[in-house]
Amino acid sequence: MIVINDINKMIISIKDLNELVVKDSDYPIIINFTATWCGPCSLKSLKNLLEELSEKGVKIFKVDIDQFDEYASSLGINSIPRFHIYKKKGIPEVLNGTSEDTLRKLSEITN
Repeated sequence: MIVINDINKMIISIKDLNELVVKDSDYPIIINFTATWCGPCSLKSLKNLLEELSEKGVKIFKVDIDQFDEYASSLGINSIPRFHIYKKKGIPEVLNGTSEDTLRKLSEITN
């Protein structure tokens, strides 16, 4: 099952997620790597921004790194939140953390 534009739900199938990112032509897509214990992942400013982007049509997928630890490890994820941003097919832009610069770059995705 893939959850589209519902930033409060988690991805439960990495295979489906990978297929979607490869095949989907409706970009941009954000993969939000997170965990339930991550304080910065729960910041209101981040949640509000992701909700706003979702309302603008950006597809946002949450991946819990504890649930998909091998997948996260294979991508070299060693800190969260981490965002993989696909503006077109291919290599994603990677943003880490919740700094002002990261939030600004996330907000500019639809520009």
